[in-house]
Amino acid sequence: MTFSRKPLISGLTGLLLLTGCGSSTGTSARDFAQAQGLMRSVIQEHMDQIPYQHGNELLANLWWLQQKGEVAIPFLIKGLEHSNPKVRSNSAWTLWQIGDKRAIPFLEKHMQDPNPIARLEVARALVQLGDFKAMPILIEGLKSDSKYVRFQCMEALRTVTGKNFGFDHLAEDESVRLASIQKWERWWTKRQQDPNFSPNLKGNWAKPGN
Repeated sequence: MTFSRKPLISGLTGLLLLTGCGSSTGTSARDFAQAQGLMRSVIQEHMDQIPYQHGNELLANLWWLQQKGEVAIPFLIKGLEHSNPKVRSNSAWTLWQIGDKRAIPFLEKHMQDPNPIARLEVARALVQLGDFKAMPILIEGLKSDSKYVRFQCMEALRTVTGKNFGFDHLAEDESVRLASIQKWERWWTKRQQDPNFSPNLKGNWAKPGN
C-alpha cells in the first residue's frame, strides 16, 4: 500500500475531534448485492469498529471491507451519513478503493460535508472514480495548513491529471504554494470553458464489467 492511498483520517488523528453533523439518478443502495445472514452482521461489526480504531488496525479494517466488495457498499453508503466524521471520511475512502462507479451519486450528496477532512475524502473518492466536479475541493485543499492534507490532495490531482504545476506540499513559503495553486485554479477555469470537457460522468455509472 502506498502512502498516497491511505485515508486522510489515518494521518490526522488530532482532527477527529472536529464535529460535523435517495439519489437524484434513481440509484438505490438496494441496487447493490446485499449481504445475507452472518455476513451482514460481520460487516456491520466492522463498520461499528471504525470510530475506535487507529493506524494499522484501522487500515486493516478498511482493507477487509474493501475485500468484501459490492456487498459492503450499502453499509459504506450508510456510513457517509454517520454522525462521526471519522466514519464518513473512511466510508468515502473505502468506496473509492472498491472502485464501483455506481457509488458516485451517493458520494456527490456529501461534497459539502461540514467536516473538512470528510469533505476532502469525498472529493478524493469522486475524482479518483472519474467524476471531476469535486476537483475545486481538492484544489482548495492545497491551501491546508496540514502538509499531510496538501500532499494527499496533490497526489489525487496529479494522478488524474498528470500535472502538478510546480506545487510542493513541503514548501514553507505560503506565497510559493499560492503561486502554484493559482495555476491550478486557472487550469480548472480553462477546462470548464472547454466545450468538449464534461466534469459530470452521469450515464457512465454502469456496474463494473458492464
